[in-house]
Amino acid sequence: MIHPDGSLRAHIQNPGAKLKRDAAPAAVRLLKSQGVSRVVAGRFGPEAIKALAAEAIQPLVANGFSLKQAIELFNQ
Repeated sequence: MIHPDGSLRAHIQNPGAKLKRDAAPAAVRLLKSQGVSRVVAGRFGPEAIKALAAEAIQPLVANGFSLKQAIELFNQ
């Protein structure tokens, strides 16, 4: 998670990473429970986009960027 000042506050392991089904909803439930309002990743599948939208969590695709660069883009 990113603090409003742009610093990395916490790293959350994706609970859906090893699931064969319903991985996106599992991950989004965890994000919501942690109070996450924005998330950055290299890509999002259609189910993830749908689940994020349902929970009003803003996604940002940042493929090919370092974490620092992605944070800077996200804070713009």
